[in-house]
Amino acid sequence: VVAASAACTSAFLLLPSSTWYPGHHHKAKNQERHLPSFPLGVTTTVLREGSTPWSQDDDEEVGEDVGTVTEPLPLLDQYHMKMYDLAKRTARDASAVEKAQALMQEAEQQGLVTVDIGLYNLLWETYAYASHWEDGVSAIEREIQQRLEECDDDAVAKPNLESYAILVEGYAQRGNVEQLENLLDRLENEIGTQYVDLKPDLTIYNKMVWAYGVMRQADKAKELFQRLLSESGALSENDNDNNSQAELRPNANTWARLLRALALDGRVDEVKEHLRLLRQGHQDFGYEDWKVNVNCYNALILALLTDGKNSKEDSIRPNALSQQAEKIVYEMIQAHRDENARADEMRLEYESSEDGSGSVCPNRETFSLLFQCFRGETSVGVAAKIEKLLELQQALADAEPESWSIQADTKMYNG
Repeated sequence: VVAASAACTSAFLLLPSSTWYPGHHHKAKNQERHLPSFPLGVTTTVLREGSTPWSQDDDEEVGEDVGTVTEPLPLLDQYHMKMYDLAKRTARDASAVEKAQALMQEAEQQGLVTVDIGLYNLLWETYAYASHWEDGVSAIEREIQQRLEECDDDAVAKPNLESYAILVEGYAQRGNVEQLENLLDRLENEIGTQYVDLKPDLTIYNKMVWAYGVMRQADKAKELFQRLLSESGALSENDNDNNSQAELRPNANTWARLLRALALDGRVDEVKEHLRLLRQGHQDFGYEDWKVNVNCYNALILALLTDGKNSKEDSIRPNALSQQAEKIVYEMIQAHRDENARADEMRLEYESSEDGSGSVCPNRETFSLLFQCFRGETSVGVAAKIEKLLELQQALADAEPESWSIQADTKMYNG
């Protein structure tokens, strides 16, 4: 089984080739999902990646008890959920764009989208990830500009920063660095000056760092990150720095995207150095969102894996690589135990996000990367070791029932 897995190509590989890959982006970890904002209050937690956000039966009512008479989902929310489903699968479904356009025309005929930009954002997301449609980003930009020119009309939905974030994703998927940077320049100057609410915020800059990573532009990602550190005064000891923009201080998402951009280029030493800066920043300045978490450790394993694949030295692959990755995983587990112990002492529940990314507990991506590090290894006992690691993953999932991101899935076993 191990020998066969070394030769097979798995659909869930988290380490892509040197080219950008729109199809994988919209299914794997590089995807930047947009949960639609429902103005009528429908809960969005069911729209987590991997869930089924919409029933095949358009007329089905939503209710907890079989005998209960409930009102159908508000019509606008129905369109949001249908459009979300199309946006989620557009990279692997060439018909998604056409279906989304037809759905938008239908919603417009219903008079539902006059002031709702959320539905347009989801439509534009299908354009962004339509890998077969090279002019998809041009279509987004044209439609955004048209709406900006008509924004004085109260009946026209005005683009927001999420609209431009989707445009950033579209450029990233097509590897167009020049147009991406031109867009940021226009947002910072022309557009941001004319429309104050479209001045780039940290979310846009995080998206830019992510985009540079997707396009394998690690130096540009690092340069933008350093700019954010400088302009926000994040590492300045002068609290009265009037020239700083504190709202642009990098957060956990910024760090995660930078580390991943470096990792995809195999820059192990730079990932380690930035992890050191992250720890130091948390210690010296007390930034609560500057903590090493599972995404940071995953980036380090990814960097080792990329460096190992790029290296011509046999000493790096495969035995030494798997040993280093395995050591990191056990370090994560020990750090997670220490977190829980401290939380128990303080009688507080350890705070983490729903997908566990706020913790250091290894997740599904961690083990996926770890198993990739074993590919090609032929040492005695490697099959038994992998089985033991699978058992460890299952034990962690059993111990963390609320963290759905640890459990192994079919794609992992296939790999």
